[in-house]
Amino acid sequence: MSTAPQTPKKSRIRKKTPIRRLGTPFKGSHLPRGSPARSTVSTLKGDDESEWTGYKYEAGETSIHEHDDDQTLRASDSEMEEKPIVLFGRGPRVLFRSTEPSPDPRGRKRSNSIVRRAEKRSRRKSRSTTRTSVVFDLATLDRNTTTPINRVRRVKRWMRENSARSINRSNRIHMDEDTEQLINKNLCARLPVEIWYDVFKLCNYADEREYEETPTRHPPFTPLLLSAVCRYWRSIVTNQPLLWLYVAIPQTEKISRRQRERILYYSARLASHLPIAYTYERTRSRAQQYGLVAVLREAFAAYQTFEIRKGKHLDSRILSLFLEKLSPQAETLRLLSQAHTRMIDRDCWNLSGTAVCNVSRLSCLGLSVRIQRTPRQGLETFGKLRSLAIRDTVCLSADLQECLENLGSVEHLELDGTTFRSNHAPKRVTIPSLTFLSCNLVQFYDLHFLGSAPKIQTLELRLLEAHYKSHWERFSHLAIGQVAIRDLRISSSKDLDYSPKGEQMYLDVIQHFRNIQSLELSGTFAILSLQALPNPHIPLAELQRVSIRESKIQGDDIDAFLSRFRSRHNRLLDIICRGCRNVDNTGGACASFSVSQ
Repeated sequence: MSTAPQTPKKSRIRKKTPIRRLGTPFKGSHLPRGSPARSTVSTLKGDDESEWTGYKYEAGETSIHEHDDDQTLRASDSEMEEKPIVLFGRGPRVLFRSTEPSPDPRGRKRSNSIVRRAEKRSRRKSRSTTRTSVVFDLATLDRNTTTPINRVRRVKRWMRENSARSINRSNRIHMDEDTEQLINKNLCARLPVEIWYDVFKLCNYADEREYEETPTRHPPFTPLLLSAVCRYWRSIVTNQPLLWLYVAIPQTEKISRRQRERILYYSARLASHLPIAYTYERTRSRAQQYGLVAVLREAFAAYQTFEIRKGKHLDSRILSLFLEKLSPQAETLRLLSQAHTRMIDRDCWNLSGTAVCNVSRLSCLGLSVRIQRTPRQGLETFGKLRSLAIRDTVCLSADLQECLENLGSVEHLELDGTTFRSNHAPKRVTIPSLTFLSCNLVQFYDLHFLGSAPKIQTLELRLLEAHYKSHWERFSHLAIGQVAIRDLRISSSKDLDYSPKGEQMYLDVIQHFRNIQSLELSGTFAILSLQALPNPHIPLAELQRVSIRESKIQGDDIDAFLSRFRSRHNRLLDIICRGCRNVDNTGGACASFSVSQ
């Protein structure tokens, strides 16, 4: 009795699995037919003489054949004695190593996409610690399957279960290892703590400087990032208080719980050190429930530096009220405007006496201040403020005059890049404690009409080429500071270095202050000035020390200057050279000579 031919049940076959007839080589094989390393695929023949391709795992000379005769999975005769190789990936691949070498090295090109992916996964994970081989046991497989495709699926399922079991076992082994052994295996842990501290300190400083230059992004929070790497680094960072100096404070009226916890955590790590706190612009959210002033009073009693950075969306009035409520006790209070305004614009903060009563130095960059005093406040309220610096802004003459009048204890005044607008100041004020003044030639001329400083001793002037045409004649007739100034420091901008009037401006300024005891010159014209000094118009009779910074002066020029000075006054001078590469020593007679790069 004849039976109808039975057609095998169709199943889903991977697209990347090639289907070939009996004896047909895989695509991509470059070996001749019949080569030992060239593998073919056995097929399953049904009654209708249809051919079905079995699965094959191969790598070079490696192959696994499926035959329908005994419905078992076996290898070739030359491969039965070899141990199986397991490749781990999404599921391990069982390979049998062949003992016959390939006659052509180029014939090792992979012809099966499954094997290629398995080998790639094995190469990626070859760096991991332990590999546990899976023993391929045919007895555990179900041999009652009707097609080789179902048998291969059973093999894959069995291999996935055993691979997961072996991987979990290896992970438990590593988790049970001693922590000290893991630290000893790490070469970085062998470095002393002092070296790690220096490295972390440099990283922290570099990140903060980068944020200061580009404050548009979020603060770096470097110590928190370093302590989150591993426990060893965390033990180093948490035990070094100097790594937690920079404290970022969100500039809002109220802050969230996480922000409060971060600020308190920084405070606990600092111990007795004073922080360097700065504000950053932060949008307000619904989760903010703690007042910023109350949190700062709870966290820090005093500050090394407290910096307020004004953003694009913050009003100066709000920041002024925040300073008045907080009244920080800080050595330095910096007010910084991130939104750089034009020089014709004016950004002035009105501060009360309570905002700066506990501050020693006040620095303003990109904005000006107007410090007002209430009738109940006297001069003793501002007794701690010793230094005032206003840079790169436009300032009204009356505002600066009011500040100098109320801040009677100011000893150090810096005006760099500040333009004064005259608004008819009513009277000149006296600055009784001012001893140091840093400004340019135009500002020195304007200060003459704002007030007088009878105790001024050090004057630092910056010369520009435009000053020679506009204000030089008026400056030469000023009588302020001719007798009191003892220390004169002159520097020039780059545009003046290439001007023929630079040498004459240097000599005119020195001639205006004849009774100086210390002279500091920097720039290109320091050489030309020393070559013309001393002379009958500029005798420099009381000069005792000469400092030269960042100049290309030679040792012969210094020797000639010392010989002229000694022949005129019959005494010696102290010479200090800083950043002068062409000067190593001098042969002239001098009281002391020091060179520093």
